[in-house]
Amino acid sequence: MEISLIKKSTEMITVAERADGIYKMLLEAAPINDSKFDNHFNMLISKAVDYSNYRSRWLGMSPIEQNNIERYRTCSLDIFVDTKDDLGKYMLDHNMSIAWHILLGVDRKNIGDLAYYLSYVQGIKAR
Repeated sequence: MEISLIKKSTEMITVAERADGIYKMLLEAAPINDSKFDNHFNMLISKAVDYSNYRSRWLGMSPIEQNNIERYRTCSLDIFVDTKDDLGKYMLDHNMSIAWHILLGVDRKNIGDLAYYLSYVQGIKAR
């Protein structure tokens, strides 16, 4: 039991470190005084928070409750993915680095982890 907890803890640290690295790459590429970028970025954060509201409650739900919200959780992640892609396209179109977007890739689990991490950062900032 203790070894599985250590392994799970190590996996969580790795996920958080990866998300933090992607987030830092995004911030480093962010322009100063670009209101359209800011709008895209703020929308990304907003959609991350929306998705994390579903995800954070998931483990405490019964299978019936999970089944009842599954389509909303999936839709929320779909919207986050679209918003992430919109930001990436805007950045590419304006000659900004999209290394963060490339590193993140298309794996929905990794994208969801980034959404949850962005929500976490937003929550800490709001203190």
